[in-house]
Amino acid sequence: MNRHVKSQHKTAYHEWTNQLDQLKNLIVDLGLPLSIVERDAFIKFMNVIDPTFAMTSRRTLSRTIIPRLYTATNDELKKCCNQSNFISLTLDIWTDRRLRAFFAMT
Repeated sequence: MNRHVKSQHKTAYHEWTNQLDQLKNLIVDLGLPLSIVERDAFIKFMNVIDPTFAMTSRRTLSRTIIPRLYTATNDELKKCCNQSNFISLTLDIWTDRRLRAFFAMT
């Protein structure tokens, strides 16, 4: 079915994937929970913005879209590191009030 949509409805498929990319970027950039796509208020908002947009599920986001984004970002980071002569890193370790440990690298 996906192959059919890609080949027979190219414009609609391209528009849908573009909208899905923008949704993914919104969630990642603002640090929103993936469950936002299942909230009634968000669904109503999206229906006002574009009534034809087919909302994706939280499960699809977590099992398909976010892992693809991770892989693409990881590949881009590897490519950038391979082309660099030097890399500077900053590391930080801390615990929160509940004594959960965190490790950050920038």
